Amino acid sequence: MEKKTKPSPNTNKETKLFSLIKSISKDEFRELENFILSPAFNQDKNNVKLYHFIRDHYQEFLDNSFSNEEIYRGVFRNAGYSKTKYWKLTSGFSGMIDDFLIYREFSKDIYYRKNLLLDIYRTRNIQKQFETLSKEMYRNFSTDFNKGLSFYLNRTHFYFQKLSYLGPEDIDEFEADLRNMFENLKMFFIMTNITGVSIISNFKENFPAEAKKDIWMFREILGYLGSNKKTVKKKDQIVYIFYLIILMKMDFTDEGNYFEIKKLIQNRGVRLSKNLLRHILINLFDYAVKKFTSGEEKFLREIYFINKVMDDNSVTLFGEFIQGDYFYSVVEHSAMLEEISWAEDFMKKYGRYLTEDYRESAVNLSRARINFESGDFDSSLNDLLKVENLNPYFYLSHKILLLQNLFEKNDYESIDRVLETTQKYINRRIDISDELKKNYLKFFYFFKKLKTAATARYLSGKLLKEISREPFFIYRKWLLSKSRELI
Repeated sequence: MEKKTKPSPNTNKETKLFSLIKSISKDEFRELENFILSPAFNQDKNNVKLYHFIRDHYQEFLDNSFSNEEIYRGVFRNAGYSKTKYWKLTSGFSGMIDDFLIYREFSKDIYYRKNLLLDIYRTRNIQKQFETLSKEMYRNFSTDFNKGLSFYLNRTHFYFQKLSYLGPEDIDEFEADLRNMFENLKMFFIMTNITGVSIISNFKENFPAEAKKDIWMFREILGYLGSNKKTVKKKDQIVYIFYLIILMKMDFTDEGNYFEIKKLIQNRGVRLSKNLLRHILINLFDYAVKKFTSGEEKFLREIYFINKVMDDNSVTLFGEFIQGDYFYSVVEHSAMLEEISWAEDFMKKYGRYLTEDYRESAVNLSRARINFESGDFDSSLNDLLKVENLNPYFYLSHKILLLQNLFEKNDYESIDRVLETTQKYINRRIDISDELKKNYLKFFYFFKKLKTAATARYLSGKLLKEISREPFFIYRKWLLSKSRELI
């Protein structure tokens, strides 16, 4: 009697294949079919079969509904399961997706592709085609606005090839090409330097100041950009914007750099690729959030502006997912500004991109915030019942919104219980920063006083003055509003 093989558990979530399929959009998955079917890229028929199996069961595959054996049978039908053959199949298919993604990115970089073709003409000594393509590339370089890292690298390579191949035969343009090559090389070096410092600064506080001492030539680069501001702003706008980002990070108090960057990206004459725009907006967003949480409440409107620009330019998503924390914060900040309609549109548009673990909770927490800001406290409380406290941010956002709803409903008995459990939670969490703890605890401190003032109204005037003297903390504006209502 043949011994039956016990099906292996669903381990697809841990495989490269599953991760890659989850990372690409439906449109990209459809494009992948042409790539898989092309004999130029694929000569393994099993890759075609596996693609069709995943296509026909796309959602089930994303939901991790299939065991390894079921995927294997989808390709090899009734053949006996072979673990080695299964891993060979899936790793081969994963390699095809890697090649597809590389090909897609390669196809987007027009200058890189043309430089390769230029290099082919040069090494094969096809001079006429080399000169024709050179002139075409020169015209394109002159009108391009997206002068990021790849632009300067490609243009440096272009001039290098032109000089090394034509040389003295191109005597009329030789000196100009030489200057252009070194000018582009210089801007590539500057752009690499300031981009690197900008990115690392997102993870290391005060890094731009440290970079002036530790990063080779960085001090000199800042000096050069400072001395040639007007020229760089006119000729190399992206470099200038990145320079302003560095200045913005080096001097948090100077809001001028933030507002100049904002003005530049709103200028229709400045055209940016999605990657460049997203990088710039993320830096503006970080600055605006820090300004807002340090007491500059006008920056709440700036946070909304940045989120709106990201949405308008289709750069909200990074990959195929949106973080639950970010999703809720966008809705919360927009609702606080009474931009309810936009917040609802944002939820409808991006809710489906939340990861499975966070989707239901993030949507319900967001809906609860919108209902609260709209004055529908019963619906808000009902939405909060469907929220799981997945991390400290969700937990505390949930509890603050719950307390606000209970206060509006005059349910003071429930408020005491929520306050007690929440404060215990904060005190025992070591993964919440001291600054954030202080922020939340200050809210709870004044919320207790607000509850007391609600039953002893003669205390409300004193409470209003006390909160007014305090610098920014979370939902300070709401507490002020409620204190005024009690007077």
